[in-house]
Amino acid sequence: FNDTATTEIYTLSLHDALRIWERAADLASRRLRRAHRRVLREGRAISAGSPAEQLHDLRKRCKELRYLLEIFASLFDPQAYQRTLKDLKGLQDCLGEFQDRQVQQHELREFAAQMMADRALSADPVPVTALLAMGELAGGIGRAQQQARDEFAERFGEFASPASNRRFLDLTESTGQSGGQGEPGGGRPGGGGE
Repeated sequence: FNDTATTEIYTLSLHDALRIWERAADLASRRLRRAHRRVLREGRAISAGSPAEQLHDLRKRCKELRYLLEIFASLFDPQAYQRTLKDLKGLQDCLGEFQDRQVQQHELREFAAQMMADRALSADPVPVTALLAMGELAGGIGRAQQQARDEFAERFGEFASPASNRRFLDLTESTGQSGGQGEPGGGRPGGGGE
């Protein structure tokens, strides 16, 4: 190899790397925007009377969005990424709390049913204190679940706010979507990020 040939190969490699990065950034932007729109659409459809399954489905959509954000994190400006992630985490925390309480309610009902079935087969009665404790536990879980449900509208409102949407759009545009131009300090090769 001579120096000219080596320089040409290196230049071609950098050019190819930039094109690959731009394609990856474009794909990431499109996938993220699609997942974000889905979370917004499903969240807006939830009302005070919506079944618990609808909140659980939204929680799954939020996880999908979060996973995509984490997969493509290296393409983003770190500060914009953290702000966007914070917006999503608030909603995820609320939905997670609601779902955890839903599962706990189900498990407690299953336990009570088993306890009552065992009682029918046993000469020993279930102590009244055990039944009272289960009632107290069920009441506390129910109140915590209702609190999470009550917080949902506020948390979703923050996530779906114009400011949050702007941060998300800025993030996805910073990956190179706008004519391949990343923001200064972004994750684009040669962008001065890290």
